[in-house]
Amino acid sequence: LHLFIPVNQPGLLFCKSLASAIINTYPPPILINFNTTYAKPKLAHGAKLAGMAEYLRNPPHGGPGVGKQPTGNWETDLVLFADGFDIWYQLPADVLIRRYAHFRTNVKGSGWTSSAPAPAPVIFGADKQCWPNKSDSPPCKLAPESTLPKDAYGVDTTDKVIGDSGYKKFRPRFLNSGTVFGEWGSMREVYGKAANKAADRVKAGTEVLSDQGVLADVWGEDLERDELNQKLAAIGEDSVRDNVRGMGMIMDYESRLFQTMTHSHDDVKWNMVNATPAAADWGFDLSSNLYPAPLAPALQLATNLVTNNIATLVHFNGPKFPLGSEEEPGWFGRMWWF
Repeated sequence: LHLFIPVNQPGLLFCKSLASAIINTYPPPILINFNTTYAKPKLAHGAKLAGMAEYLRNPPHGGPGVGKQPTGNWETDLVLFADGFDIWYQLPADVLIRRYAHFRTNVKGSGWTSSAPAPAPVIFGADKQCWPNKSDSPPCKLAPESTLPKDAYGVDTTDKVIGDSGYKKFRPRFLNSGTVFGEWGSMREVYGKAANKAADRVKAGTEVLSDQGVLADVWGEDLERDELNQKLAAIGEDSVRDNVRGMGMIMDYESRLFQTMTHSHDDVKWNMVNATPAAADWGFDLSSNLYPAPLAPALQLATNLVTNNIATLVHFNGPKFPLGSEEEPGWFGRMWWF
């Protein structure tokens, strides 16, 4: 497992995130764009794409660089990308890996219509709001329906913004780029395509201020291809055969790997959980050698009350008050090791 964290400067929030990763047995991180300064702070977001793509293409210590044969099993090594300031690691790395293995065997990736083997899936956190892309863009209008029940929020479940409730009663189904997990080879393809797309925009005079918008556009191209092939199939025509490789990008709709918090604070509660037994439900299997035996029956964990899942990572991509500050502790004291 290789952990990639984009962070240009250290700080309290990064230290909290890193501490939670260390406690939960994640490997020492590879820091993307560290000690890099930008004319505008938001340019750091777009720079994540080039930084990730370059490292995955040309790792400094060997591996599957451009034009090289993979050394060992680098192509199938697992890669976790996680934003550096607003993510807390809640469950151990072995739980994350075990859940990804379930995705590999049970979830078909989007955008793959060839008869050739599909790429290993690249899993993204799922958001309730499509942002920053326009509402009529492919990643917004063509995003597949969430796998959550149509009445996940009862009679108030909706896909329309209504009054003060905003997006709170939406089922998550849009791409969030702050947490991404997949195999090295598949991640290299996704970030390589996104980095090229961002570079083209910069050449055309457009500032790239969001990695999420570009990655969503890459996903949107796959979704457009899916839609076209569905229309062709409906009239008995063969699917598109232009050798364009689908990216295998899928969303973690049920928050089994990643809990995004935008519009979801009401969905999550820190509950006392027995982590000793390996439950039959793969989304609730918390078993790990990390927990001391006397501690395991009483872990305090952020639980999604809608899905009843306990995510491995919690991403505070919405309001930042839970993260705390030097003056305010925030919610960090709720984590299981306190």
